[in-house]
Amino acid sequence: MLHIGDSHIQADLLSREVRKGLQSKFGNSGRGLVFPYKQAGSNGPPSTRSTSNATWEAGRNVQPAYRSRTGIAGFYLNTTNQYARLTLRTNNADSVDYTFNRLGILYNSGPDSFSINVGDTAKPSNYVDAATEEIAPGYVSLKMPALTNYVVLENDKKSPGATHMQYYGFVMENDNPGILYHVAGVNGAQYGNYAQAPLFAPQTKALSPQLIIISLGTNEAFGAKFDSIQMVKDIDSLINHLQDNNPWASFILTTPPDVYKRRKYYNANIKRMSDIIDGYAKANGLAVWNMFDITGGYTSAKEWKKYRLLAGDGVHFQHAGYKLQGQLLLDAILKAYDDYKKTIKK
Repeated sequence: MLHIGDSHIQADLLSREVRKGLQSKFGNSGRGLVFPYKQAGSNGPPSTRSTSNATWEAGRNVQPAYRSRTGIAGFYLNTTNQYARLTLRTNNADSVDYTFNRLGILYNSGPDSFSINVGDTAKPSNYVDAATEEIAPGYVSLKMPALTNYVVLENDKKSPGATHMQYYGFVMENDNPGILYHVAGVNGAQYGNYAQAPLFAPQTKALSPQLIIISLGTNEAFGAKFDSIQMVKDIDSLINHLQDNNPWASFILTTPPDVYKRRKYYNANIKRMSDIIDGYAKANGLAVWNMFDITGGYTSAKEWKKYRLLAGDGVHFQHAGYKLQGQLLLDAILKAYDDYKKTIKK
């Protein structure tokens, strides 16, 4: 499963509840897609940590100058330091074991790229010269010697022409049957930001998603000019790119919750965006989870604020708010699954 979104998703608070619930019921196949947000100067989920001895250049798909270089996570990291080391760690949070023994790496594997030494000790030993799997551009999957919460990636200039290392994301798996719940979220992102990033949809093939959840629409509602025609075009463009690369995937579109504009004004464009997403999904045979209506509809932000579930900026939510939203989405998915099972029995 792949959950795509904006700042509501990047911190992995709402989505963590869905992942935790599904893995508890169906099995835990690993933490899934991760990114070293700290090196990119941004916030990340509490279940992963990253450190490095080097300075990295970073970009996000919301930045037009860098969009063409961003990949599966909506970010990229680049360094020209041939001795750079990047350490990734998972935390076994929420009583979930996120040890892994398989690491997927998405990176720029061209002739000007450094090679990679990979290992779960201070001295990496597994050598990656180039991507060895053609599942997705620049993707390679390595089997680790044992389950671990810790991996080190070290640049190695084995070729005289190598000048840099550019990473797009990492996939952490184990050998257990169950759910892999990947999250790709970018603060401030809109449908068009993902649709216009040429590497994003092709790299989703590395995840082989059977279900793609898209939670976008909040940021579109804050522009000076709300263009409903362009909104539909952007949604359609992203869906088409994802379907072209994942023809067997099913989709759930979620609508944005009601939030304030400039902390105190109701934002009618949130309802308009919700209606556009809901209408697009129904017109194109896609599933939709209308969080806008489920959480109270227009002006319901005042209730979420009243019960201290909405953050002070009036746009984001407190941890408890995201947890509640995640539980509601989880309940909806499990109900749909149970309803489907009943039709099979008949």
